[in-house]
Amino acid sequence: MSDSARSWVQALGNMTLPVSGEKLSQCRTLLDSPAAALSDIGQMINTDPGLATLIFRHVNQGRLKSGRPLISTIDSSLNLLGAESLRQLFDQATVLEELIQDPGVQHAWYRLIGRSYHAARLAQEWARRQSDRAPSEVFIATFLMDLGQYCVAAVDAQKFSRLIELQSHQLKQVAELQTLGVLSRDIGSELASLWGLPELLQDTLNPAFIMNHRVQLCSIPSALAHEADINGWNTEAIQACYEVASDILRKPLPATVTHIHEYSAIIAREMNLPGVRAAAARLVELPGEAPDDAQIFSSAKKPERQASAIRGLSSKLTQAIKEGRGASDMMKLALQSLGEDFGFDRCLLFLPDAEKKRLTIRAAPGFSRTPLLKRARPRIDRPGLFASAMSKPQTLRVNDENYPRVAASIPEELSALIQSANFMLFSIAIGDKPLALIYSDMSGHPIGPEQIQEAKPVASLLTKAITQSFRQS
Repeated sequence: MSDSARSWVQALGNMTLPVSGEKLSQCRTLLDSPAAALSDIGQMINTDPGLATLIFRHVNQGRLKSGRPLISTIDSSLNLLGAESLRQLFDQATVLEELIQDPGVQHAWYRLIGRSYHAARLAQEWARRQSDRAPSEVFIATFLMDLGQYCVAAVDAQKFSRLIELQSHQLKQVAELQTLGVLSRDIGSELASLWGLPELLQDTLNPAFIMNHRVQLCSIPSALAHEADINGWNTEAIQACYEVASDILRKPLPATVTHIHEYSAIIAREMNLPGVRAAAARLVELPGEAPDDAQIFSSAKKPERQASAIRGLSSKLTQAIKEGRGASDMMKLALQSLGEDFGFDRCLLFLPDAEKKRLTIRAAPGFSRTPLLKRARPRIDRPGLFASAMSKPQTLRVNDENYPRVAASIPEELSALIQSANFMLFSIAIGDKPLALIYSDMSGHPIGPEQIQEAKPVASLLTKAITQSFRQS
């Protein structure tokens, strides 16, 4: 560690990052609401670096001392914390607007959060498309990559302001060395290790791992989001990011650029930060014009995947029938298609046990490995959501509105695993015999109406394909 980095770490080691007063208030409201799920609180924490680091430092402090593996996602952290522990942590938080009262510094902080979130959601989507074992790990590692800058802002607003000013016309690294005497990445790396933040974040901030695939899933979206926000979408640095992203995603360059632009516009609609104009709002700007966000987002091309997604799945299943493949292969195709074509983050494949009393998980793309995968066994021999779902081939949707009516029939282990009140269930059968149930969600986020509509035929299509295959065998 350089002398400059050491001096910064000594000054910052015992500090806590401030949190947005609005986010803190919303978390407390959710915690006190009987209708709110832990995933709702986790979703809020995942939009504030102060809250995220506060949770990780608390849940990992014992693990750091004992050498046990660190908890790497907010959802996993909340599973280990009770409501009372969360309340106590929220009470310990320092409110950003009370600590930093300079409006300019506050605005720069919010803008940095916007960049971090933009990068994190892109990284999460790329990880999902790559069938990464835990896209939520990639999300939070990317979201906290600017840890060093957040810490500098919290303790030295003047240097942070100077840094932001220099970054507007200099390379980020040059501006940091000139202002701080060290790269903010190096500050963040030392603090991430000291505080017990997720290991993927520590790897991402370590130059030794720069060629690691998961690290690139984090670092390239981060570089892209920074450049787009500071210098716009038509620079050599952006073009370089597009090219690397094309290699990572294994897609042609034009398709990669289109994906990044479309998804950036979608991401921008998810965050509403005071006075911050999303980078995606600059995508269709012309010289001398500054259209408002509503114009940008309404004009952004929407993915037209409904027909192609269901047509693609149908084509794959038809080919599988011709090749004489069985039900197991077809369900694997469906799981793959639900992620790649229909846009779901996570899936679970349930099969009935030998006694036909419970469902057991046989595949879990998008979920981290956890003992809960073996313990989550919903009953189908008693009235409830899963018995109803398995009664016939059908598609069921659960959301925030109807979740309270079905929550009692979701076993505690499954509830802890999914941490979501928004999901879809696809029931598969052969004739009147229930065969399987597929669970799909968006990692706790609400499922959009277009996505719901396009996924509705999946259960019927898969049932017909498996039935036809069974008859031919």
